[in-house]
Amino acid sequence: MFPSSLHNHALLLDTSFSNTSSVNQPTLNMRRLNFVFLLVLAHQSISCSTTSPPPDGIPTPEETTISELEARDLELDLVEASRNGEISRVRELIRRGVNVDAYNNEGETSLMHAAFQGHTDIMKILLENEADVNIQDNNGETSLMHASFQGHTDIVKILLENGADVNIQANNGETSLMAAAENGYTDIVKTLLENGADVNLQNKYGETSLILAAMEGHTEIVKILLENKADVNKQDIYGSTSLMYAARNGYTNIVKILLENGANVNSKKNTGDTSLIWAAWRGYTNIVRTLLENGADVNLQNKYDRTALDWAISEGYSQTAEVLRENGAKRGSDVE
Repeated sequence: MFPSSLHNHALLLDTSFSNTSSVNQPTLNMRRLNFVFLLVLAHQSISCSTTSPPPDGIPTPEETTISELEARDLELDLVEASRNGEISRVRELIRRGVNVDAYNNEGETSLMHAAFQGHTDIMKILLENEADVNIQDNNGETSLMHASFQGHTDIVKILLENGADVNIQANNGETSLMAAAENGYTDIVKTLLENGADVNLQNKYGETSLILAAMEGHTEIVKILLENKADVNKQDIYGSTSLMYAARNGYTNIVKILLENGANVNSKKNTGDTSLIWAAWRGYTNIVRTLLENGADVNLQNKYDRTALDWAISEGYSQTAEVLRENGAKRGSDVE
């Protein structure tokens, strides 16, 4: 098919050759050849104009797709380089304009990986290039949480100096303070508290930093948290307190510290168990004595009507059972 303009020229050509009776044959043939040549050139010109490239600076869809894919690869490369401590590669990628806040499929940024791995130099480079210090990954965790969990004190301080929010909570309610307290990082606990960490925030299980520290046996951290007004009688979703966890896990010194700071010795969890029942169940005779010396009710029963003495006997702890009997303990079936 001819384009419409070319078709019009063909019609004119046909008409012009209809009155050529006075022209000799060779001349007529030459004219026809010239016209055909002109028609071919015109057709090529029109065809090229319909497929001309877009104006300069406007990429084709293919070019745009490739560019976006390449940019994403470079972003992932920056995250990986930060994780692996590749300083020169990190600098190179930033010079090329890669987004410093780009993240991987888990929502983890370059700053998070540098903080987690303890790559201080890389973290400083990222912060100098305005990396967002408070971005949260898919689990709601921040760079500060990662550094606190790993025990990187210097990095924690740098992040705080650069505006890290000390009280952001992850999807499970965990905070940077909880991470440090649970894992026994005393210096980080102090640093976070000095920078406004809320000592009584609870995670999705109702656990506080004090509960986690007592559960894991971190005596010095327990003291520091109490000095900073941690609620000694806070209960988790199961009704358990710091004292119960310390008693259950055999941390005698922490039990004493909690009692000295007002822990309720007869508090019950959802099942009715007390600190004394837990200590007896585990056979921790010294903790049983300490609890009794601090007013523990020796004959409290749980919801199954079992007392501390029942548990000591059933678990075979004869010495614990003897101490309980010396303090008036009874079997659940004998309690009125």
